Amino acid sequence: MAENCKFLRLKKLHLNCIYKESIPHLLQIFQNDNCKKLTQLKLSYYSGKSSVIQTLQERIVENCKQLVDLDINHPHIDSEFIQTLAIKCPNLQRLELRKHESRMFSSDTLMGDDDIISLANNCPLEKLFILDRISITERAIRTLSNKCPYLTELYLRPIKSVCETSLAQLKHNSLKGCKVTVLEWEPRW
Repeated sequence: MAENCKFLRLKKLHLNCIYKESIPHLLQIFQNDNCKKLTQLKLSYYSGKSSVIQTLQERIVENCKQLVDLDINHPHIDSEFIQTLAIKCPNLQRLELRKHESRMFSSDTLMGDDDIISLANNCPLEKLFILDRISITERAIRTLSNKCPYLTELYLRPIKSVCETSLAQLKHNSLKGCKVTVLEWEPRW
């Protein structure tokens, strides 16, 4: 697969249910100039050793700097990846992050204040979907409000530490009128 991509300049790539056997091919795709023009990437659950997954994530942020739209569903998304993504992919307008269902009921959080602030300070976000547990405060919402005037959609899980006033201010500060949706999340036990 990767050998045939040498001269291919990918712009959009959607990969679902990636298994560990295909990771070496993906590592080849996400190297050098193969994905330098990639603007849209969707990766749904990929399995493998965490060190290999980390290498894949590193290659994505190092070699896909033109990303505008990123959608990742994986249990090993961490703060380091998110903050590096914010710095290395400054064109990011749409970001959708969620951990795979196998980790949905764990106590792990996907994002914190520093992650949101890094994204807000470095990327012209228009749509942000955080579809898993987050631990943010008013500080992160205020930064989004002040730094992302073109934010039109924000989807979050319920956050106890953020008041309605901050979310209302975010809606008000957006030049396009931000739609804030706090998703209800009830475990299905």
